[in-house]
Order: sequence, then C-alpha cells, then structure tokens
Amino acid sequence: MRIDMSRLFMTVLFALVLSACKTVTVSNPVANQVYTTAPAIQLSFPKGKPEPLVVTLNDRNITSLLAVTDTGASATGAAITPYLVDGINFLRVTTPATPTVKFTYDATGPMVHITRVTEGSQLNIQGYVDDPSGVRSVTVNGASMTLATGNTFNVNVTNGSYVTFVSTDNNSYVRTQRFARPNVTANNSVSLRINRDGLDFITDEVENILESSALGALLAGQNPMKKECLLGNCYEINVNDASLQNANLQLNILPAGDGSLGVSGNMTGIWADYALVIDPLIGWTTTIDGEATASRADFSANARVTIGTGNRVNVSISNLSLNLGTLSANVGILPDWLVSPFLNAFKFIVEWILSEQLKQILPEKLAEMVDAFPSALLIEINGSRLKPDILPSSFSSPSNGLNLGLGARLYNVTTTGPRVVGSPWKDMGSAPAASTRSPSGVERDVGVVVSSNVINQALSAATASGMLNFSLTEEQIPGLGDLDGVDPSEQLRVRTIPASAPTLELIRAENGLATFRMHDLYLALDATIDSTGQLKLVMGATIDVEATADLGVTANNALAIEFVGTPRVRIRDIDDASALVLTEALAQAFMDELTPMVLPVVMGAVGAFPLPSFEGYSLNVGDIWVTDASANYIGIVADMVKVATTASAPAPVTYASVANATTSTTSGLYSAKAATSVDVSGKVVTIDLDGYNPSEGELSYRYSVDGAPFSLWKPRKNIKLHGLKAGLHEVTVCSRTALLVEDPNCATVSVNVTK
Repeated sequence: MRIDMSRLFMTVLFALVLSACKTVTVSNPVANQVYTTAPAIQLSFPKGKPEPLVVTLNDRNITSLLAVTDTGASATGAAITPYLVDGINFLRVTTPATPTVKFTYDATGPMVHITRVTEGSQLNIQGYVDDPSGVRSVTVNGASMTLATGNTFNVNVTNGSYVTFVSTDNNSYVRTQRFARPNVTANNSVSLRINRDGLDFITDEVENILESSALGALLAGQNPMKKECLLGNCYEINVNDASLQNANLQLNILPAGDGSLGVSGNMTGIWADYALVIDPLIGWTTTIDGEATASRADFSANARVTIGTGNRVNVSISNLSLNLGTLSANVGILPDWLVSPFLNAFKFIVEWILSEQLKQILPEKLAEMVDAFPSALLIEINGSRLKPDILPSSFSSPSNGLNLGLGARLYNVTTTGPRVVGSPWKDMGSAPAASTRSPSGVERDVGVVVSSNVINQALSAATASGMLNFSLTEEQIPGLGDLDGVDPSEQLRVRTIPASAPTLELIRAENGLATFRMHDLYLALDATIDSTGQLKLVMGATIDVEATADLGVTANNALAIEFVGTPRVRIRDIDDASALVLTEALAQAFMDELTPMVLPVVMGAVGAFPLPSFEGYSLNVGDIWVTDASANYIGIVADMVKVATTASAPAPVTYASVANATTSTTSGLYSAKAATSVDVSGKVVTIDLDGYNPSEGELSYRYSVDGAPFSLWKPRKNIKLHGLKAGLHEVTVCSRTALLVEDPNCATVSVNVTK
C-alpha cells in the first residue's frame, strides 16, 4: 500500500506550528465546546496588535463587530448571534493566519436521522436521534417513541400522507420534522407570471407558423373545400397549397383580469393553388387548375384561457372577424353560370382557411405558454430519472400580465437509490403571485415563485431515483491526487452513497438563501493501492454535511445548489475496511478536505427544480431571493431570449483580478492570457469580476478551480474561495451576456496561496 502518511501527518503538524508562532490567541469560544447560548468572542494579541486583522465566523467577515485594543479584541454573544448556525461553527482569524476554532451552537431541538425505510402495509422507519445536549423525548405522529442504545429507533407507522417527528432535548428545545410521502402533490406551490413584454413570444410563434410552408401542409385532408350544384350543374374546389408573405399579430390583455385577451392583426400576400372540378348537366367533367390571391386580410377576435377539470388548459376563440382585401383569380375560361358563384365560393374558402388556422394555431400556442412545464419532461442524470408533474391549477390576467398557479409533484422513475420517508414539509398555503420585478427594481419578462416544499420534494425524488449514487474519477474531480495522505500516482475514485435525501431550509439572511443538510452520507475514496492494480477502499466514512447554500442556474435552465463558504463535516462512523487507519483528528482532517471537493460536484449536477421553458426561447435568470418573512418561497426573475438571437449576438470578454493579493508582479485586471501568479496569505481568496459587455443587461459568471467542474451561472461581483490548500491554483472565470452568449476564451487567474 503506497499511502503517504507523512503528508497527512504534516497537515496536523502544520496547524501546531501555526499555533506556536501565531500572533493572535483565541480565548473564547473554546474549541469543541457546546454552547446553548451565543458565546462571546475574546482574542488576545501576545505580540501586539496585528495590522491588518481579519476575523470571520462561518466565512462571514465579523471584524467590524469587534472592539479592538492593543492587547486584544472582543465581541458580545448578542452581536454575533446573526452569524451563528445551528450545529458546527467556524471562527477564524484569517489575517494573521490562525488555526480554526470549531465549536457547536445548540439552540434547537434534536435532529431525527432516518437511515432505512421499508414499505408494506405499514411504514417501517429506522434511524437515530441526535442532540449535543442529550435527547429527552421523541414522538412520531403523536405517539411516544422508545429509543434504544445510542438513541436508535425502529418504528412502524401508518403508511399515510405525512410522518411527523417531534423531539425535545434536555434544554427543553423542541424540533418538529414533518415529512410528506412521495405521493403527495404540493398544490398551488408554484406561481408563474409573464408580463406584457413576455407575451411577444406567442405572437412570434404564431406569425412564424402562418408565414411558413406549414400553412399549406395543414390543408391536407380538408378537400373538397367547397362542393355545390346549381340547376343540375355541379362543381367542387380543392385547394392544393396556400401561403402568405407576412403575418402581424397583436395580443392585448383585457382589463377584466380573467384570462381574456384581445387578438388583432393582418396578413398580406395571400396565395392559394386550386383545382376546380366542373361537372355540367350537359357535357363532360372538366378540371381547371389555377391560382388565386388576396392582397390583405385584417382580423380581430377575443381569446379566453381557463383551467378546466384534470388541470386541462382550455383556450376559446370568440367574435372572430376577418375582412378580405382585393381577391383575384384566373376565371376567364369559366362558363357564365359559374363566374359569380366561383368568386363568392373562393372568397369564402380563403376566409375559412385563414380563420381556421387562427382558431387552431393561436389556442395551441397559448396552451403551450400555460403549459410552461411540459408534461413530457423527464429529467435524467447519472443514468437515473425523475418525473416532474407541474400542472396548472389557476389562470388570471391582472395588471397587464398573465398569472398562473400550479401544483407540483416530482417523483422518481428509477429506484436505484434508497427508499425515502418523504421530503420536509411545511404548511404554507398557496404560493403568492409571482412578480416580474426583482428586489433590486429590475423588470424582467418572467417571474417564478417556488415553495421550499417542491424543492425538497425534488431532492427527495433525485435521491430515491439513484441520482446521488455517484462514482467519480479524477477527470471529474481534479485535485484528488493532491489529497493529504494519498499517492497522486495511483488511480483514484470517489463514491457517494446516501442513506436519506438532502434538505434545503430557506433563510432570510445575507449569508445565503438556505441551509443545506445531507446526513448519513457514505463517502469513500478508492485507489489502486497495491500490486493488483484493483481499486480498493482507502478511506470510507459516514458523514453529516451542513453548509450555507445559494441557488444558481445550470446550463439546461434548472435551479441547483451552490455552497457558500466551508461545508461543516461531522464523521458519524469510519468504515472498518478502510486501508488508511487514522486517528480521529486525522480522519476529520481527511474528510474536511475531501468533502468540499466532491459534494459541490454532486449537487451542482442535480437540478433542484426545472425552470419553465418556452419553444424557441431560453431564460436569462436574474435575481434569486427568498420572498417572504417565513422563508417559505424562492423568487426568480428572468428574461426570455430567442435562441436565434443568442446564435447571432456578439460574445463578451471576461476580466478577473485578485482583490486580496499580498504581492503581485502584474497590476490591473488579468485577462484570459495572463499567467503571472499573485500571492494570497490566508484561507480566503477574493477575485473581483468585470468584463466587456457588448449588449444590454448585466453579465453572469461561473468559475472553475484547478480544472474542477464549473460552478453555477449567477450575476456576481466577486468570487470568494475558502480553504484552498497552500500552493499554486488556477481559477478560470467565464462570463455570459444577458443574451446568453458565453465568452469563448474566459479568463484565468493564477494564485499562490501562502500560509
């Protein structure tokens, strides 16, 4: 076995060396201590006041909260309370670099961990209950639950719609965890709004169809268009093809607010190819081929969109009027008895063709708009599939826009993951109407509101489908060979096996949109550690991961999770089959290093929720925020961008510079061609972002560190990278415009992290 134990040992030794030469001492909080009230911060400066001094709590800068003297610094517990998280917290003096102090803040009730679910006539649930201050009692669906050694449990409950645990710790803190079973539909949990500008995509689609060759093809099977007999003389008219040069359509939202729209417009250059079959009373049957044209047709109508039974979208067209301009046809060889009837009949046919196409095409496109989450949508990742059923339940048109309420159920199609008890559920009523205006005041084409219930149901379905059972190589996670304790010459692989689904708890705070939790995850590193050349387990452990999370957008327009700062990792159990036998401290250091490499890749690949789609358009997502004080809903605004526009629009140029560089041989902004590295001291690297934008709107950015998969697309001003190892790192930053055109070159910044 070629495991470099010296490298792993040096990680811990390095922390001890730092401790010996540090210029800041953390007196409080005490490492590994459990606090039930917010602890005060107390720092001392044995070698005098450092300049500069930077202190972070959970990767948020709290230096301004400190009262600083020449001999030390302090902050009250009340001052730092907004920066604390339930569970593990990290206090860091990042400048001058000082070892991290990890402590636990316990201000909530016990957490129920579910490790196994078996379905039958009853639902069997196994797991354990955990709290730093000890567990006093637990109930499930109102019934008291007996805990065994280690606070484990094995309980049967009715296989209904919900399972509710209520747990109390020895400090009388109470936590309620309610789970909705996978068959529960989150009614009225999503709302969608399209403003007046966003309606243009419907008019474009209708105009494109009317102006295309599809108009003629739509006439197939409709002949004869007209068949009539006059005094024993009969004729019929068959239309072989038809087209028009230009179509102009306007949609106006009527003030009734009930989904009624005014439709008007015109068509010009109308042409039809016809065959006239004449069967006279005396003589032979004759066929005359010809063409007819109309200079112009003006039309107006009313359209009404409603949601019927079974979530069916109904679109009715009423009061349709169509006025045809000058009609001409080659009728010179017609018998006298047929000239007038033919012209009248053909005028009727042209009007019928145009009106029928409007009656078919317009409702179809309006229905497609309302069905912004296509019923055929199937999400496939990592060979596993889940199905979103996001169905309209209400439709209205207030304030010159269209509002749609939807119910949602996301369920797994494949079943290669663990069975889940369900997804976290909050009773929150109907989703508020979405707005197309973001908190920053920018008006967009589309607004979406999504409940946390739906996001968690998607995560639960993804887990049960097997999407989170990953096997990843160095190609997918560059840097595995740099792990302390691992020989970089070996072939490496990481495996993730979840016992239960991750959850997202929305928060209204500056440090992120949500708290991400993934408990009882088995994380393993395999390597070819002996002469057999076979992958064998180097280190495996069951861990709990919690992190502050943000939301961004994947390349295929789905919401996904992005970590903000350092994930908090707790080892639950070390696999006895691990070849690397480590002390508790070394094992923790190993998992603290491995987890931030792996989990962002896994969660970034799994879209938490699909965004609406419109044929021929993509979405440029702007702001994403928590909409309500109770932190139940995510708000999203986006602009609709034509795919054709993206294809022809100019690309941006990305610039990136290291904001907190300590030395630099290059000044200003670093372009994609820059290779000169800058030095950064400490555990946080801040990269400021800018770029040349050839079109209107703000740029979005994503980034990759050392060749790892890219982060999510988000409007950003800077990037903060936490916990980078000492040494040289290459950060690639890409931008894209509001028209969704990406910089083909991106920018590269080289950073030498010093400790």
